[in-house]
Amino acid sequence: GLRHVLVRLRRLPLRYCVMRMFLALMVLALTVQPVLSQDWQLYENQRFKFSVEVPVQGWEDKSRPNSNGIALFPLEGCCAILVYGRILKEEFAKVQAAQVEKYRNEGRIIHDEAGWNMDLKAGPLGSHSYSSTYRGRTVELKGVVTCGGKLAIYVHIEYHMKAEDRVSAIRQRLIGSLKPPRGAACYEATKPGTRTKAKPA
Repeated sequence: GLRHVLVRLRRLPLRYCVMRMFLALMVLALTVQPVLSQDWQLYENQRFKFSVEVPVQGWEDKSRPNSNGIALFPLEGCCAILVYGRILKEEFAKVQAAQVEKYRNEGRIIHDEAGWNMDLKAGPLGSHSYSSTYRGRTVELKGVVTCGGKLAIYVHIEYHMKAEDRVSAIRQRLIGSLKPPRGAACYEATKPGTRTKAKPA
C-alpha cells in the first residue's frame, strides 16, 4: 500500500530521488513546449521586410495579403493588436507632436510620449513610444526606427484597462520578438514607390 511505498522511498539514496525528479521535469517540459508554440507563430511582412511573433489561438487576422502589417482582433474581447511598417517623412516629428497635443486636448490622459519630438535625421536610431487612456481604454504605440531613419516598425495595442494583466505578457513577447529590416533588406523596404498607410488595411 501507500505506507509501503513511502518506506521504500525513504530508503532510496537522495541522489537517486533527485535524478528521478529531474527526468520527470524534463519530460513535462517536452510535452508542454509544443502546446505553447502552437499559440504563437512567426509573421513575416514582405513589403517592409520585418518579422514578429504574434498570437494565433483565439485571434482573427483581418489584414490583407501584401499589406504593410498585420491586424489581429480577439475572438473574445481583450484587445486589438496591429504591427506595421511606415515610411518616415521629413515632417514626421512635427506631425506626431501635433497629434499628441490633439489627444491631450481631447481629454486623453497621456502616460508616455518619449521620443515623439526627436529629430530622426540628427540623432542615433532608436525608438519612440506613446500611450494614453481615454474612457477606460488604453492605446499604446511603440515605434522602432531603422534603415537610416527612413522607416519605423510599430507595435500598436489597444485594450480596456481591465485587461492590463493579460496584455502585459502579450506586449512583452511582441516587442521582444520584433526584428526590423537591416542592411540590404532596407533598400527593398524603402525604395521609391513603396506605398505606406498609417495602419494595416
